[in-house]
Amino acid sequence: MSLTVQRAPAIAAWHDTIDATLAGSLYAVESQLRLDCARVLVDAGCAVHVDVIVAADGTHIGVLPTELTRVLATVDPASVDVHIMLSPGTIAEPAVRAEVERILDDLARTGVHHVTVGRELLAAAHDALTAVRASGAHVWVELQPDDDGHGIPDVDGVLVMFIPSGTAGHADPACLDKIPALAERWPVGVDGGITAGLARAAADAGATHIVSGRALLRQEKSHPQGKEVAMSDVLPDTMRTSVLTGQRALAIEDRRVPSPAKGEVLVKVAAVGVCGSDVHYFRHGRIGDFVVDGPLVLGHELSGSIVAVGDEVDPTRVGQRVAIEPQKPCHVCDQCLAGRYNLCPHMEFYATPPIDGAFTGYVTIESIFAHAVPDNVSDEAAALLEPLSVAITTMRKAHIVPGSRVLIAGAGPIGIICAQTARAFGAAEVIVSDPVSERRERALAYGATRTIDPAAEDVANIGLDVDAFIDASGAPRAVFSGIQAVRPAGYAVLVGLGNPEMNLPIEHIQNKEVWVTGIFRYTDTWPTGIHLVSSGQVDLDSLVTGRFDLDQVEAALESDLDPASLKSIVYPNK
Repeated sequence: MSLTVQRAPAIAAWHDTIDATLAGSLYAVESQLRLDCARVLVDAGCAVHVDVIVAADGTHIGVLPTELTRVLATVDPASVDVHIMLSPGTIAEPAVRAEVERILDDLARTGVHHVTVGRELLAAAHDALTAVRASGAHVWVELQPDDDGHGIPDVDGVLVMFIPSGTAGHADPACLDKIPALAERWPVGVDGGITAGLARAAADAGATHIVSGRALLRQEKSHPQGKEVAMSDVLPDTMRTSVLTGQRALAIEDRRVPSPAKGEVLVKVAAVGVCGSDVHYFRHGRIGDFVVDGPLVLGHELSGSIVAVGDEVDPTRVGQRVAIEPQKPCHVCDQCLAGRYNLCPHMEFYATPPIDGAFTGYVTIESIFAHAVPDNVSDEAAALLEPLSVAITTMRKAHIVPGSRVLIAGAGPIGIICAQTARAFGAAEVIVSDPVSERRERALAYGATRTIDPAAEDVANIGLDVDAFIDASGAPRAVFSGIQAVRPAGYAVLVGLGNPEMNLPIEHIQNKEVWVTGIFRYTDTWPTGIHLVSSGQVDLDSLVTGRFDLDQVEAALESDLDPASLKSIVYPNK
């Protein structure tokens, strides 16, 4: 189902019957195959067509700028043309205008053959496009299917779209009628659902540049007449999945790739973080009331890219890199309506019995819980936005504000992320308590201003008087002493998984009016997390100490036995 060099003979067949330049669209190919695809195309005498789609917030859909840079470093830039697409009216958005100008500025230095833009962008980015032209590249304008071509300004070529930009569906052959008149003035290209038959007809009508994706690069597929489809054309029928079949027992199974329902997206999984809850289910088969009583797929910290969407989801989201908020609430219960959807009694949460998780190739999720991430957030960091969301919820519960003094018990992954997040929220002092010296040293590198060995000092008796205590250890003694270290009317937040029952310093809680609460997952945290990571305030990438493929999930789940381990990542599709 994937493009390989063996597909070159299919390209050659087009060359034999079509008298025009053939350009293969990289948007039709999975991200990891795009460099190979570019090489195949150039070796076969074709051009490389790159769609760069800028969303309303300035982020990217389709081929990412980093991918474009790698393509231009791999093949002759003169064999590459770039099509910049925007949603109508979004050029007025400052983030969009800035990103478009940045892209054009970069392209002016690359030597690409031509850059295609819409009419709106042609006017709005006139100066930047002039610089592109001055570099020797050509500037083309796209014509949408309903654009008759009148009033085209001074350009070097015209790209006739047979399907509206950014969508998929059935090409409109009536667009062929525009080509002869346009070809009298400019080089004409065609794009959008171009099959071999349409390519031949377009070339006969005068088109000199034929852009095609799935039809040129793999077998032709048809869409139901009039039905818009937003799906990658390289989806396999099955996917490899790591399944927990019993305590400390895992098996690899082939399962069907799911289809997105109404309001959902299908995500190809890129990276999955190993959480303590995954390890607990693996070793013990339960966490409190959640009992593994059948096969279960673990993994709920994940990132990936959208490869298909269901009904009522914007089709331009296909290709978007996303971080997944791994839960599905009912949206209609009292808790959901109050904004506390994390407490929904009907919640379906990844990797929580009986709901499967993400140690697999593809997953579905409601589109609102697939959060777009910018280019400077890696797949690993995007996956770890899930534990960061736990930390963000903790900061909110602990009322961390600029100047706060915070005590954190436990310097494991959650404790370390909480230390960074506390500093990002403005905490002036972040004190971390942990009995392991190596962990205390690591905490200092991640935002702690002071560390304490609880075996040598009891935090309850050294006058800390902190504004907030955060337990990320689950240790009963750490909880008891930590609460005693809180100032009057301060806050204690219990995050760590510990004993189902433990003693609390009730006299201190009552006499000091200390607020004590737990946290259960999160609500509305991903936008904050994405900002903290993309702005450099929180570093998640350097937390990764182990990387594993799907056949090594057991090793990933046991990696916490190594004292140097912090976060392990599983790559299901490698």
